[in-house]
Amino acid sequence: MAEPLRAGILAAAYVLTSLLLTGAAGLPAFAMSFASSSILLATQPATPAAQPRSLIGGHCIAAICGWGFAAWLGPQPWSAALAIGLAAALMLLTRTLHPPGAVSGYLMFNAHQHVGWLLFPVLTTSVVLAAMSQLVRRYAPPPRRG
Repeated sequence: MAEPLRAGILAAAYVLTSLLLTGAAGLPAFAMSFASSSILLATQPATPAAQPRSLIGGHCIAAICGWGFAAWLGPQPWSAALAIGLAAALMLLTRTLHPPGAVSGYLMFNAHQHVGWLLFPVLTTSVVLAAMSQLVRRYAPPPRRG
């Protein structure tokens, strides 16, 4: 019972952080992709997708693809699909697979004129969550099963 409670508390802390950062940017919708990341960080911290490289890289790669395809090809369903497809391929090629990042890509696609959002909230929130998860891993690891 202790592990589910711990995971729930961590997920809530990560989501709260995401909501505060994306809300400060005036973009609370971006919290959706980070909420999914929060669950992954809280419940599966040892998986490759929950590592800082994947968390940060996955969100940023997808966001850049979303922004770029919308700016280049326009906001069409087929160009959104190409953007997310390319993001998936690039995440695999760079060993930064983080499926929740696809939502950041789609949100950037729908707001392609705001390239600054790549830095805040996408990069900033990714880095803060990665730092939080690393602090938890180092200073509050899950209890050992014995």
